[in-house]
Amino acid sequence: MSSDTKMWKSFDACAKYLRSHELLESYPHIKVKASVGQGNWARVPWIAFLDDRETESTQKGVYGVILFRQDMSGMYVTFNQGVTEPIQMHGAIEGKKRLQTLAASLRHGDDSA
Repeated sequence: MSSDTKMWKSFDACAKYLRSHELLESYPHIKVKASVGQGNWARVPWIAFLDDRETESTQKGVYGVILFRQDMSGMYVTFNQGVTEPIQMHGAIEGKKRLQTLAASLRHGDDSA
């Protein structure tokens, strides 16, 4: 999707607004990253809130993210974990086991994860 379309401009304006919001001044470790896809409009455009003490990339670690429906008719606020790096580092089977273990510990409030 071209960056001159109305939908792209609206998404970009939303991401810029969140990056510059005064609330984030109170949380200097939080960085806002957004993506509508590379080349084509993504099925799930997103805006992530990355705590640099945990991760600086959506490919690893845990982070909050706003996921948008492809047609931008709705959105979901979720807590995600990056899967790319763990699977690359440990292989598909072991990487998925580690991700499942982390997810379970986060669900149960285990700080040792």
